[in-house]
Amino acid sequence: MTSEVPFPGIDYRSQPVFNWSVGLHFQLSPVVSLRGGIYLGHSPVALETPVFRRVDVIGVRGGVSFHGVRLSGSVGLGWEHGRGNDDLFPSDVPIQGEKAGITLDTFSLIA
Repeated sequence: MTSEVPFPGIDYRSQPVFNWSVGLHFQLSPVVSLRGGIYLGHSPVALETPVFRRVDVIGVRGGVSFHGVRLSGSVGLGWEHGRGNDDLFPSDVPIQGEKAGITLDTFSLIA
């Protein structure tokens, strides 16, 4: 089935943000090193945007690296948490709006 009805345009507004991160590298021995970091990511979505939700996140990453003469490898873990508070329905949808919280938790295995 095909349709000739065009999709309506989506208005999107953004805002400038300042995101930051900091990390460290610690050499335990000539063979093993530890790495870690933390970061903050602000969403560039402006509050006036009715379709996309604004969620700011904070994240932590950590890992260990092994260095050999002919072989090296690394493994790490990560966690990211974010929160937002927004209306889940755009203003042009004929459904009564609801205020709700949005929570994001992500765990990562980095290999």
